Amino acid sequence: MRIPVLLVSLMLASTSSHAAFIANYDQWKKFDQPQKLGVVMGFWDQAATMGDPSNLFDQAQTTGLSDCLASLNLTPSLLLREVEDYYKTDPASREHPAAAVFYDAVVYGRCRRFVNAQRRLRGLKEYQ
Repeated sequence: MRIPVLLVSLMLASTSSHAAFIANYDQWKKFDQPQKLGVVMGFWDQAATMGDPSNLFDQAQTTGLSDCLASLNLTPSLLLREVEDYYKTDPASREHPAAAVFYDAVVYGRCRRFVNAQRRLRGLKEYQ
């Protein structure tokens, strides 16, 4: 029995090693939309569920990203658009791995204010 490509993409996207194999924009643009959606959701899952629940940094990021998701009604398609737009508007980013672009566009970009609010509550320095 063959496993659908999207299912395989989603399974691979959930692993931390998956992020490393999309080394730059040239590799990213070879993926079709369903594959990119799976990759982006894997990046989100990794960012939003990272680390140690007793660690203040991890608490701030996890809670901030959850707040961002709910407040902005983020969907996989919107997350994908953030990555695509970042690659298009910042030519220097095209040499960066897709995971780094995701973090710049979403975690440190679109969701920064939510993560920073949680960092302030915990006495941590804000992302600049």
